[in-house]
Amino acid sequence: MAEKADARRNTVLAGSNPAHWPSILRRNKIGKAPAFQFYVKDWLSDPELQMTSSATRGVWINALCYMWESQERGKLEGTVDELAKILNSTNGDFEQFLKDVNNHKFADVTICNKKVTLINRRMYREQKERENTRLRVGKFRSNAKSNINVTPPSPSPTPTPTPKIEDIARSDKPKRAIALADNEFIQALKENPAYEGIDIDREIWKLDAWLLTPRGKGKQKTKQRIVNWLNRAEKPVQIEKSNQPIESIKVVNRDGTIGEWKR
Repeated sequence: MAEKADARRNTVLAGSNPAHWPSILRRNKIGKAPAFQFYVKDWLSDPELQMTSSATRGVWINALCYMWESQERGKLEGTVDELAKILNSTNGDFEQFLKDVNNHKFADVTICNKKVTLINRRMYREQKERENTRLRVGKFRSNAKSNINVTPPSPSPTPTPTPKIEDIARSDKPKRAIALADNEFIQALKENPAYEGIDIDREIWKLDAWLLTPRGKGKQKTKQRIVNWLNRAEKPVQIEKSNQPIESIKVVNRDGTIGEWKR
């Protein structure tokens, strides 16, 4: 069937310019679809097209088929003689077709230097949209491949062993960094009279140990939490030494004698 179609096409084109026709009839390699959508409702309900003669509509349907097969889909170019031959029309019918197109505007037609250009607006627009989409997708895939080649893989993080509670309690320095407190804040706590007698460093180490327990898991060492912890800390009992002389108290012993007790 394909060989018969090619033979018929060559017969129709006999006597035309052999250097011009291959660019018109070369199959569009961008789209591999062997058929195009024919909008029956648009064809039958277009008043401008239906006001034309049967010969004009016949030339137009043939032109649509060749537009689909042309190098630039939706567009057909050639001289009056060339287009009349390929569209199976006489020169008189084709010239009437051009007049109908100019009068009813169901297609775009331009004539320049005896060269006629026919364009189906919908077919031409949809082909341009497909080409733009194909270019965007190709650019996106190209950028994705270049990013894969440039970006090095991130190294796997080394797990940090969790310190034991007893190690933190016995250490001379705190193992956990204070999230929101700095040295100036800790020094201010040590100088605060309200916490006189409390070992600030020791209490912070105890707070570090508590944060490792299930109850403290997920909590952060903030300034407010340190202050609350210190407020609950118990102050050591201090025994004041007195310089007063020791008083003596006389007591009666069990045997009835009188003794002296000093304090």
